[in-house]
Amino acid sequence: GSYTGTLYIDYSYDKDKLFKRPDSSAHGIGYALDASMQYTPTDKLHFLLDIRDLLAVIHWNDATYTKAQANTATTTTGADGSLSVKPTLTGVEGVRNVHQRLPARVNFKAVYDLSDGYEAGIAGLYVSNTLLPELLVAKHFNKGQYGLRYDVTSHGLGGYAQVSNFNISLLSDS
Repeated sequence: GSYTGTLYIDYSYDKDKLFKRPDSSAHGIGYALDASMQYTPTDKLHFLLDIRDLLAVIHWNDATYTKAQANTATTTTGADGSLSVKPTLTGVEGVRNVHQRLPARVNFKAVYDLSDGYEAGIAGLYVSNTLLPELLVAKHFNKGQYGLRYDVTSHGLGGYAQVSNFNISLLSDS
C-alpha cells in the first residue's frame, strides 16, 4: 500500500516559529469595546456580567506570512516492502495587511449571601462557543475573601484567596 497526504499552511506571524525566519516589522492599530454590569436585586443576591472584547479588531500592516503546500504523493514502495517518501514543499512568503478579529470573552457570576460572611454561587467563562461553569463557596473577611470552587467541565476542585488587589487561585483537574 501507499500512504499520501497533503498539508496546506497559510499563516501570518511576527515571530516565525515554524521556519525560523527573521522577525517581522509589522505594525498595527486596533480598538476594543468592553462592557460590564453589576445588578443587586436584593441585599443577598448579586449578579456580575463582564464582557471583554465585545468588539475588538486589530488592523496589521506589513505582516509577514507564509503560504505553503507539502505533498507526499511521491511515496513509493520498494521491492522489499519499504516505503520511500520524498515529499515536495512549495510555497511563497511575503507581507500583507491582515484584519484580525478577537473573540469576545464573557465572565459571569451570580452569588447569594448566606450568613456570617459566606456566599455560594455559580460563575463561568464563555469564549469561542465554549462554556466553562464553576460552582463557588466563599468566606468574606474585612479586606478580601477566600473560597472553594468546583469546575463543572473538568471536574476540578480548587481554592482561591483575594486580599486587596492580590489574587491567587489553584485548580486541579481530573
